[in-house]
Amino acid sequence: MAPLMASAKALGLPLLTHASEPVGHLYPGKGKTTPERLWAFIQNFPENTIVCAHWGGGLWISALDHARFGLLFLNRGKWGDRQIISERWIDMMTTPCALNDQYGYMWWLNTGHVRYGQHASASTFAASGAGGNCVVVDPEKNLVIVTRWCEDVAGVVDLVARAAGGH
Repeated sequence: MAPLMASAKALGLPLLTHASEPVGHLYPGKGKTTPERLWAFIQNFPENTIVCAHWGGGLWISALDHARFGLLFLNRGKWGDRQIISERWIDMMTTPCALNDQYGYMWWLNTGHVRYGQHASASTFAASGAGGNCVVVDPEKNLVIVTRWCEDVAGVVDLVARAAGGH
């Protein structure tokens, strides 16, 4: 945990102020939260923060906020004129890992059209949460698909991708 905390402090911009606010994410306390307050919270309650790996991830966001994050990744980390996430990082996170060609850096991939069907592009990637809460990005079809409490994410993605045309 110490190296992770050191990295978070070195960045100086937690997820909320670095990525959430620029894309318009509305969260409780917006406008009242400062990087200093967030860092103090992280230090005092590390088990409850966004830098910890635990079920739920510490984010409370709407379907619209999910779509904003999807759009941020669809636009290769750029929001308006601002590069929030490096394109190099997006390339790295969407590269299949050695142990599972369907997985990158915390993102699921559609390598060989296995995970999201034949109609979604092979370059499709997704953040997949509990209960079928997913943000799916298909860069070739210019699509962001958000599902909430969906039992058949792959089926929904395949239908939307087919409706969008191609393959």
